[in-house]
Amino acid sequence: MRPIHDVWSAALAALLSGLLPALAVAAAAWLLLKLTPRTNASTRHAVWWLVLALAVMLPAGFAVHDAGGRRQLAAAVNAASWAPTWNPSAGARAVAVLYPRRALPPAAVTRSSRVGALRVRAGGWAGGLLILWMAIFLVQLGRLGGSFVRLRGVKRRARQAWPELEARFASWTAACGIRRPVRLLVSDEVATPMAAGFLRPAVILPGRLPAEFGPTDLDHVLLHELSHLGRRDDWSNLLARVAQAAFWFNPAALWALRRIEREREMACDEWVVEATGTPRPYAASLARLFEFCMARRKEALAAGMAGHASHLGERIEVLVRRKGACSRRVSALRVAGCTAALLLLTAVAARTPRWVVLAQDPARPASASRASAVPAPPARTADPHSFLAAVVAAGYGDLSVDEIIQLRNSGVSGAYLLGVSRAGWGHLKTREIIDLLSSGVSPDFLRAVGEAAIPGATLHGVIALNQSGVTAAYILEVQAAGMGAFSTERIIELHNSGVRPALLAALRDAGFTHLDAREIIDAQNNGLGPKDLREARQYGSSLTLKQILRLKQAGVL
Repeated sequence: MRPIHDVWSAALAALLSGLLPALAVAAAAWLLLKLTPRTNASTRHAVWWLVLALAVMLPAGFAVHDAGGRRQLAAAVNAASWAPTWNPSAGARAVAVLYPRRALPPAAVTRSSRVGALRVRAGGWAGGLLILWMAIFLVQLGRLGGSFVRLRGVKRRARQAWPELEARFASWTAACGIRRPVRLLVSDEVATPMAAGFLRPAVILPGRLPAEFGPTDLDHVLLHELSHLGRRDDWSNLLARVAQAAFWFNPAALWALRRIEREREMACDEWVVEATGTPRPYAASLARLFEFCMARRKEALAAGMAGHASHLGERIEVLVRRKGACSRRVSALRVAGCTAALLLLTAVAARTPRWVVLAQDPARPASASRASAVPAPPARTADPHSFLAAVVAAGYGDLSVDEIIQLRNSGVSGAYLLGVSRAGWGHLKTREIIDLLSSGVSPDFLRAVGEAAIPGATLHGVIALNQSGVTAAYILEVQAAGMGAFSTERIIELHNSGVRPALLAALRDAGFTHLDAREIIDAQNNGLGPKDLREARQYGSSLTLKQILRLKQAGVL
């Protein structure tokens, strides 16, 4: 199960990183089509199918790119030779110890895609998301299967249309050049006209529609449904529904699917207008059809020409405002131009840095969990000259090749990396580790600052402490003096002013436990010592620190 979990975690990280680029590609397609208003619906329909493909492929591209980098790194490691070992002292982490024979080959150097990425620890929630995806996917597939069974039942129970309507239908089928064997059926189970396709396609009309619609309106309805079958929208709609079930979590894919649905209906409208040359009468037919279907919506759940998802109001508005002739043909030139632009943007987006990385703890070998039955093998000591062994043992096995080389070239040794990883500051970035080394911060100093629990301490504060000559012992003594938790800036001020921990302890014993750094530095600058504080306390406990300093300046103490 562990390899499946790892594959899913890698796929999930690639998906999360690919969502924003995919949305950017979809937004670019929307803008391109917005800037070319004369593009017909069939062409826009084709472009949005391209966007859907890119929205699905972008996360896969991230996964392939990362897999390529991991294969190159693995090839380099295999060339160096390696052996995995289980080290009980490492807790719940399995450490792969590497024994390199030669440096990494140039072919293993790849562009880093994780610099500045958000590192999220992969836990049980990742597996939970997989279960959730599978559950929703299976439910959606079940709904599609149920819809298919119901549609077959409606077609089987429907009756043939009367001869006059059949003849009208056959003439339009021949005029539109549709070579598929399409039947015309009438059913009381449907609330709106629909094109039921696949192997035995048919146009199904509601039972009362032919009696309530005139010849012109009927022609418009028949032409619209025939256009669906002529364009083979039955098959493309099936593919769209499966894609919606599989990629319900991808906002870019859902956006593209909604636009595909919209443009499909508008493309059929343009087909009708091209065949009849009457956009406004066709718009009036759509309005009458909508009123007819609204009055009978409770009769069936099937969607069709005037269903909820048909964008009927928008389509009528487009038809009323339309100027000029319609074309049902896809413009190859416009599709090619949009394809080139979107592929270029996709190539750029695919090379953007990963912004989500799922950090995983290597699984403990199964043999280790059965220690009572099989004795654990003795821990092997890593080769001190193996930098890759230290990288893995320090918990930085998710670094790219570029980051590993950057650490090595900056002088970071394996021992330093191990020390920093055990200092208690979590998973540091490559740049932070290099900054610590170049500033002379040792792992012991980094650990001491962390143990001192300095409020708001940062790595920049640690570097400032080290560069100011503040020792780890001084920090611990200052914090242990009981004067409160000083920040890194206040500790540096105390150190540079020559304040010794003994003065802090004396001030505490004298009852001054809520002083700021400035007051302590004034006491130091005035030469106030533990003896002076004890003598002042013999006089009375009501003296303030300012009064004691005045006595010291006057030579009384």
